[in-house]
Amino acid sequence: MVLAFAGANPAETATLKEIDRLIADGDTVEKLSDAESRVREALRLSPTSGELYLRLARAYYSLGKLGEGDARRDYFSRCLAQAERAAVLQNRFAAGYYIKGVCLGRLGEIDGIWQSLRAIDPFKQTMETALEIDPAVFRGGPHRALGRFYYQLPFILGGSFDKSITHLKEAVRLGPLCPENYFFLAESYYAKGEYPPAREALAALLKNFPEADGPREDREVPRIRERARELLDKIDTAAPSGHFHAQGTENP
Repeated sequence: MVLAFAGANPAETATLKEIDRLIADGDTVEKLSDAESRVREALRLSPTSGELYLRLARAYYSLGKLGEGDARRDYFSRCLAQAERAAVLQNRFAAGYYIKGVCLGRLGEIDGIWQSLRAIDPFKQTMETALEIDPAVFRGGPHRALGRFYYQLPFILGGSFDKSITHLKEAVRLGPLCPENYFFLAESYYAKGEYPPAREALAALLKNFPEADGPREDREVPRIRERARELLDKIDTAAPSGHFHAQGTENP
């Protein structure tokens, strides 16, 4: 995903596009390490560029997704540090706050502290800041992240399927080219027992995202399509087409 660099000259813009391509194509540790090296090379010429630190954070995030054990945590910690730096260097930088929040969430999952207020508040505050600045950044990213947050959070700590659905509907509106927006919305509807709108979201996903199509950053489309079909099977088992199902409860 290419992000605009406000005020960049043609050479700087070309560098950012090159780095974005390297990150988007980075499906191995070696490729992402090359992207990291390219960012660091560019930082020697532009050491106060928030856009470059953002891309360094994104490279570490992608490395964390591929990593295992301690390496996984280390990469997400590096992602967090670089995203924080990006947000400081560039005023009202929604992308910086968004990536910071995403990395906070990953660290919360790894450390098993999602059920702790210590993890919840920083994530929520960071994503709400990104949302206030630019709700459309990363294809509705802040709404997507908050929608997932309220879906996963235990009810006793503030979880809410209603809030999840509200955010994810906005994510779909702002980011219609992101397949996860549709799938996460369908999961929230399913969890609440609202099967017809869950089916609609899944049908839109399968129609809008052919398996062999989509931008490079959506290389996971086949996996998401498979999960969508599995969820459709669950819906058909729970409530065959045309049958009404009462609304479910909030997260236990």
